[in-house]
Amino acid sequence: MAFLFASPPPSYAQEQLHGHLSSLSTLPVSVPHTQSAPDKPSSHLESALHELSSSRPPSQSKLKEVLKELADADVKNDRFAVQSEIDRVVEGEIMGRAVTLVWKEVLDDLMRAAVELNGEKGWWDGVLTSRTGVTIYLIQSE
Repeated sequence: MAFLFASPPPSYAQEQLHGHLSSLSTLPVSVPHTQSAPDKPSSHLESALHELSSSRPPSQSKLKEVLKELADADVKNDRFAVQSEIDRVVEGEIMGRAVTLVWKEVLDDLMRAAVELNGEKGWWDGVLTSRTGVTIYLIQSE
């Protein structure tokens, strides 16, 4: 039970981001119905879409693993995995969800760096506004 209090609770922005990613990952796949299209996508595309469509976004390592499995399936079959129209649509959905997850990671890193930089800016503002701080700064920079 102590693990619940070990980390700070998620911020409002993190909860909103998680909610938006969850809603993106559960959007249905719409395929235009044609005579020659099979009812189901190929198995490795279907399993990859299932992995990326959970209500909780997968971790960065899980995303890498799913994309690596898709690439390995292409190499192993010695041809592209996309064989039909539904495969093309599912592959587009997989790539869209993967790009969304990568973009989330990039934004998280940028926000973390901005918060850290803001903290350092506040510290330097405090140092440079006091007489003792200016003296210490001059001594350090000599």
